Amino acid sequence: MAEATQAAAPLLSGLLQEEAQDKLQLLRQVPGRLQLLSYHTSSSLPLDFVDLLRSFFRTMWNGLLSLATAFFISTSLLQTKTGYGGGMQMVAGQGQQYLLGLGTGDITGPVVETNLMGYASLDQVGTGLHMRQRSRAFIVAEPSSPGNRIVFINADIGMGDTGVRRTIISQLSSLYPGVYSKDNVAFVATHSHAGVGGYVENLLPQITSLGYVKETADAIVAGTVRAVQRAHGSLAPGRLRLGNATVLDANINRSPTAYLANPAEERAKYRYDVDKDMTVLRFDDESGKARGLLSFFPVHGTSLYINNTLVSTDNKGMAAFLYENSVEPGAMPGNATFVAGFTQSNVGDTSPNTIIGDAQFRGAQSIMNGPLSAVSGAVRSVHVYVEMASHGFALPNGTVVTTCPAAMETVLAHSISFRDRIRLSLSTY
Repeated sequence: MAEATQAAAPLLSGLLQEEAQDKLQLLRQVPGRLQLLSYHTSSSLPLDFVDLLRSFFRTMWNGLLSLATAFFISTSLLQTKTGYGGGMQMVAGQGQQYLLGLGTGDITGPVVETNLMGYASLDQVGTGLHMRQRSRAFIVAEPSSPGNRIVFINADIGMGDTGVRRTIISQLSSLYPGVYSKDNVAFVATHSHAGVGGYVENLLPQITSLGYVKETADAIVAGTVRAVQRAHGSLAPGRLRLGNATVLDANINRSPTAYLANPAEERAKYRYDVDKDMTVLRFDDESGKARGLLSFFPVHGTSLYINNTLVSTDNKGMAAFLYENSVEPGAMPGNATFVAGFTQSNVGDTSPNTIIGDAQFRGAQSIMNGPLSAVSGAVRSVHVYVEMASHGFALPNGTVVTTCPAAMETVLAHSISFRDRIRLSLSTY
C-alpha cells in the first residue's frame, strides 16, 4: 500500500497519505491533524484503547448524527393564506412574478484514502467514485426590490457545517457586496452517508476522519460558490408553483416499536407511522416552462450501507440525476440547465432501501405534472441562532423549562470495566 500511495501522490495532491498497516501506526501518522491524540506521539498507546475508540465513536455517532446542527430556514418562505401573514402565499391563477436563478456546482473532494461522512466508521475509507457530489442553488428575489432575496443551497453532503457556511458566505459577500449574507443564505445537506468526510469543524466527526480534511472543505466551498454564481448569472423573470402528494414505498419507520409507545390519541391523527408527504416547489420561466424544482421529502441517506467505500450522493443525489437526465438526456451529469434539488425534510426515524432514489424521482415527476398552486407574496428570510444547551421555553401548562447540555447515557454499574461500561451504555442507541 505504501508503494501505491507514493506512486499515486503526484496525481492525488492533497489526499491523505496515511498507511493503514495497523491502527497504532495509522493514528501516529497524523500529527497536527488530530490534536486530540497528538500528545501520544512519543508514548505508547495501547491497542485495546484504539479498539475502544473505534467501537465507541462508531456507535455513538450513529446515535447522535440525527441531532446534527442545521440551518434554520424561514417559516415565512412558503405560507398559505390561512397561515402567517406577510410571506409567500398559494393563490389561484398564474401567481406573482419573481426573479429566479438556478445553478449547480461540483463539490466532490478526495475520493480515495479519506474517511466517508455519516456512519462514523474508521474502516469506511474511500476507494473510488460512484456519483459526484454537487451543490444546487436556488435564488428567489423580488423584481421590484432585488435586494429582497433568498438563496437556498442543497448540498450532497452528510450535514451542513457552520465553518463551511461561513466561508461560503464570506466569498459570496466579496463577489456580490451587499447582496448575499448570513441572513439570506440557507445551506442545507441531503444527509448522504456516502460523501467525503473531514470537513466538519466539530470534534466528534473529526475523530473518525482522523482530523480536519481541508481538501474536502475547499471542494465543498468552491463548488457551492460556483453553484450560486451560476444561479445568480441565470436570474430571470419567472413564477413559482407548489404541489404535494403522498409517496408510498419510499420510506419506512426504523423504530416502529418506539412509535407505538406514543399515546393512542396522537397516533390516531396520522395514517402512517412516518411522514410520507412530498412537497415540490416548481420554478418556471415566463413562458411556463419548468427550469427546476425543489423537492422536500423525509428519508435518511443510507441506501448505501456502512460497507460501501465508493463516494456517492445516495438516494437524494440519484433522484436528482434521474430527474435532470429525464429532462435533458443529452447533457452530462451536473451540466443540465434544468436543476432538480431533492432536499431533506423532517427525516426523523425514516429509513430507505436501494430503490428510494427512483421512488422520489417518480413522486416529484408526478407532482410536477399534476395540479399546482401558484405562489404569490413578498420574499423575506429569517436567520436565528439558538443555544440548545440553555434554551428556555414554556410548556402547555405554563411551566417554564430549560434545555440542558447534551450528555452520554449514564453507566449502569461501576463494578464492570470501563470498556464494557462503554459498550453497555452505547448498546441502546
